Amino acid sequence: MRLKAIFKVLAKNDAGDHFPLYGICLGFELLTMIISKDKSILEEFNAADQACTLQFIRNTNVEGTVFQRFPPELLKKLSTDCLVMQNDHASCKI
Repeated sequence: MRLKAIFKVLAKNDAGDHFPLYGICLGFELLTMIISKDKSILEEFNAADQACTLQFIRNTNVEGTVFQRFPPELLKKLSTDCLVMQNDHASCKI
């Protein structure tokens, strides 16, 4: 998505015309920097080539999320087996 389009979506949301804007990895980091107006919001850490589990918040409702179509067995496996690949060098300080 072009940066111009991101600002249009954010402006529509600010005006009350709610439209979801989904950011993954670097896209999420970019959105947090744009919304916070703080380029230093990221902190460095090393999670290169690391497998891990997902830590779901207890009693999380997955409806309306990317996980809603996952079979329950896979959701359980994601939280117990190292099936998630991390390759990050920075994270938001929030």
